[in-house]
Amino acid sequence: WMFSEGRKHIKGPFTVPIVLNRSKARKGSDADNRIKPILDILQRLGIVENDNLCERVSAEWGEASEGCCVLVEAAEQATQSEGRRN
Repeated sequence: WMFSEGRKHIKGPFTVPIVLNRSKARKGSDADNRIKPILDILQRLGIVENDNLCERVSAEWGEASEGCCVLVEAAEQATQSEGRRN
């Protein structure tokens, strides 16, 4: 796992958009089957307090040089970011 800004611990609700690289996936792999293991590892690494606090998760096929790209944001921060984009 690579961390672009170092590991930060998010307490409380969070959101997780995930980009998966189809060319690095096993043949016939479903995007939805990859969500739970990603949430589990985020909890195991201490990035999130508990994966049951995930308020929103999305997964899509796209460009991800390492196989997947995961952005974890506090739910409040994600809502503020969305407001600036609209």
